[in-house]
Amino acid sequence: WGIVDYIDIKEGAKIYPGEYLYYKPSKRIVICGLFNEKKNLVKALDRGRLVSGTIEDFQKIKLTKQEIKKQKAERGCAKCKGSR
Repeated sequence: WGIVDYIDIKEGAKIYPGEYLYYKPSKRIVICGLFNEKKNLVKALDRGRLVSGTIEDFQKIKLTKQEIKKQKAERGCAKCKGSR
């Protein structure tokens, strides 16, 4: 990944299943499986193992505008799938 910046997850942040997050206790990039702001709970996959913790244990990965655009294009929507 090279040099990566991390952002604390603030109230009202949008976290999606499948999104990469930084997990502070293991100091690794993990894949988000569940994000529940009301219960202050995040569950993620860390090298094939399910880990769970509070929102404070995780950070979002800061992406450039180009990376965000590419990610949205890959995820797409039903309307866009035919126009790729």
